[in-house]
Amino acid sequence: MFLSNWRWRLVTVAVHNASRGLPWRRQFSARRFSVLSARPKQLDPEVMMRTLPPKPEPPSNDDCCLSGCEFCVWDLYDEDMREYQKQAAVIRDAFETLNKPVPACIRPESLRDA
Repeated sequence: MFLSNWRWRLVTVAVHNASRGLPWRRQFSARRFSVLSARPKQLDPEVMMRTLPPKPEPPSNDDCCLSGCEFCVWDLYDEDMREYQKQAAVIRDAFETLNKPVPACIRPESLRDA
């Protein structure tokens, strides 16, 4: 199990203090506990845009065999599109929260199927 350097030191101090019988309050000071419970900063929407995969392309008419397959290419496209729309909505909300202009590629009107 990988522990970052500061966590390793904190665990080492806690084990050492516990072996000496120090009370819980002394083992984990408020400063150390705040490091453990600190929430990560909200990601910048521009950084989040880099994690967005390319918009799924609809399958061509030749891709579907029209035999009612269990895993039809249109069903797979629909699943991919829904996942893309969810990710785009999260990023769009981040832009709107920070009052930044929303890029055209993640606006609701550009996410609809043609």
